[in-house]
Amino acid sequence: VNVDERPEPTRCTVAPGSDRLPTDLPSGALLRIGPNGATTDEGFLDGDGMIHCVVIPQDREKDVTYSSTYLETKGRSLERRKGDGSRFGGTLGAAPRGLPMLGNLVKNGITFGTAD
Repeated sequence: VNVDERPEPTRCTVAPGSDRLPTDLPSGALLRIGPNGATTDEGFLDGDGMIHCVVIPQDREKDVTYSSTYLETKGRSLERRKGDGSRFGGTLGAAPRGLPMLGNLVKNGITFGTAD
């Protein structure tokens, strides 16, 4: 699932049918770091890295918040400089076809190792 970047904390609402969070749900922050932004013909690992954060406050009267931001990796910086997002080919989306996956892995390895 692709999620828009939301660097500023956004208020979350409790799911319909519930009036509050479970009392035994501990407060704190839940982080998920992983791919985001892959197209449907790419694999789930082909998106750029994103950190998702859900904060559950100790004071249950305060709002639960969500935020997300992309990690600025070398590969993301190279693609953004090029401007069209085509610098690296997808890998897992090509898996059933075998040879294109191997070609994309080689191309990505060569491309990632060079800066322009």
